[in-house]
Amino acid sequence: MRLNATVLALAACFGATAASADDHLFGQEAGWNIFKSDELRGCLMEQTQDSGLQVQVGLNGRKEMGYVALFATTDLGLDDGATQITNLSIDGDLFDGESEQQVTDGFQGGFMYFNNPNFLDDIINGQTM
Repeated sequence: MRLNATVLALAACFGATAASADDHLFGQEAGWNIFKSDELRGCLMEQTQDSGLQVQVGLNGRKEMGYVALFATTDLGLDDGATQITNLSIDGDLFDGESEQQVTDGFQGGFMYFNNPNFLDDIINGQTM
């Protein structure tokens, strides 16, 4: 996944935290839908690719962590609520974090949480994930 097109969307996502009072669509940028979430005390941006893969990048203020979430419409054989350690590479920098699997509304995937302070910087400045 190319990240350079997401820089503007991510900046708008972080700005949405203070700008919106509900959990609805805040805006759109570079092919991403940007939401502010009172429930998470953060924001997220999401994009559904032509393959049906849905990608989310956001901040969960309740957990004080950044996350990447991937969801597919195909059966991946995941167990709802199961956790595991997941690796994510951004421009070769490897991040390890706990992922939580989720099966809901025809989607299967999970949230990968990262508390490394370099995670957001690498997302903003990275080129490939």
